[in-house]
Amino acid sequence: MTETLRFDGRTAIITGAGRGVGRSEAVLLARRGAGVVVNDLPGHGAEEVVEEIVLAGGRAVAAPADVATRAGADALVAAALENFGSLEIVINNAGIAGAARFEDNPWEFFQRMWDVNAGSCVHVTQAAWPHLIASGSGRVIMTASSVGLWGRNVQTAYSMSKAAVHALANSLSIEAREHGITVNTLAPLAFTPMAASVITDPEMQRRMAERLDPDLVAPTVAWLVHESCTVTGEAFCVGAGKVTRAFMAETEGYLDQAQTIESVAEHEAAIMDEDGYVVHSDGHGPVVWAVG
Repeated sequence: MTETLRFDGRTAIITGAGRGVGRSEAVLLARRGAGVVVNDLPGHGAEEVVEEIVLAGGRAVAAPADVATRAGADALVAAALENFGSLEIVINNAGIAGAARFEDNPWEFFQRMWDVNAGSCVHVTQAAWPHLIASGSGRVIMTASSVGLWGRNVQTAYSMSKAAVHALANSLSIEAREHGITVNTLAPLAFTPMAASVITDPEMQRRMAERLDPDLVAPTVAWLVHESCTVTGEAFCVGAGKVTRAFMAETEGYLDQAQTIESVAEHEAAIMDEDGYVVHSDGHGPVVWAVG
């Protein structure tokens, strides 16, 4: 039987934790002994989550701030060090959503999506990085989305920003190995206030609320940020009690150094054939077969 996984003596920063998935993660980690810095925008519930944790005997402090700025990220790290003396875990949950046709999205809409969804991951993780290195066992979660993996109709801005989160985690996980830091990506499926802002049909909301409890996402995240877990550079789709690994792969394809436009067209089936696909773990796969 697997031993009980605890987080005594470890400190976690969790952004976007005033409600939804972030709240569930904060409550679970605190219940297992972690000191938790609960972040959200001012007035978005961070204080209430801290009160819930403390009343249950846990350790937590609220740090309301806009983590789409470096100043906001620095404030979270300062709160972690001042209240708990160390920092080992960063869970980037802060995010916004929105749906509109591509032609109707002004650049400012794309920019805000980028700043909050991707920029906050950079700011918070970079501010925490020296302390994660010092810990020797830092753990980072980037909360992305299945929309960033596969896209969705009328969500180009959101999809772009979340795809950037996946790319950030992939490359950072390689850089982090020498420091004993793991970096993984989460694509959660949960009914939260952010989800409700995009999916407005009352019947769909009712069905989602019945099955997609944010509390069913938190255990996977807690496992990934535990110091005993060495999984890194992976993406997980989690929701409704199911956990899966998502990955990008390359087909065996078609090779002909004398190829023409016509020969490429003739070999469409071989290029698209998914049998014998390869999953690259270090980003160098295409370079290897291209230059040896």
